[in-house]
Amino acid sequence: MLTDGNIAEPQPTSSRWRALTHRSIRNLYPGLEEYAISELVTTMLKWSAAVFDVSGCSPKDKSDSLTATLRAQLRRIAEAVYKLSLVTREDILSTNFEVVLAECGVGFENAIMSNAFSGGHAPGGGREGEKVLCTTELGLKCVTRRGKTHSQSDRDDGETYERRMLLQPKVVLEEAVDAIVA
Repeated sequence: MLTDGNIAEPQPTSSRWRALTHRSIRNLYPGLEEYAISELVTTMLKWSAAVFDVSGCSPKDKSDSLTATLRAQLRRIAEAVYKLSLVTREDILSTNFEVVLAECGVGFENAIMSNAFSGGHAPGGGREGEKVLCTTELGLKCVTRRGKTHSQSDRDDGETYERRMLLQPKVVLEEAVDAIVA
């Protein structure tokens, strides 16, 4: 039963159903893993090509061996992403884990993000509200059901959930571009 987009079933039940569903999909479509990894590699190659073009790398500079090396490295990343998704969707049943990243253009928040240049490399070191340019390292958040409650704080259909940021995503702020250009 869904209520306002939240699952009203007890967390262990919904977690087991989630894991069972993901395993069943992989059994129904045995080539799904390879397809997902290949698509992610292709997408990352397109993104990399765009970065190379912006940086002035001409097509003649992109040799086949360089592309093959980049494709192999991106494949390792894609395989790690796939394994991470398996762990967070199928293996961990008592707690929901979510990979966290900061969207480009949102305001920086010290409580939920970490400035990649906070070691004094960029001016300001991460003031609240500055715009995020990109995420450089993913974060990890967990949500664990703690039981029934009658208080209004942190309440979902009578259930209490503990939400913890285990690892803040590292971000580069727009001010970093000014520091590089200067």
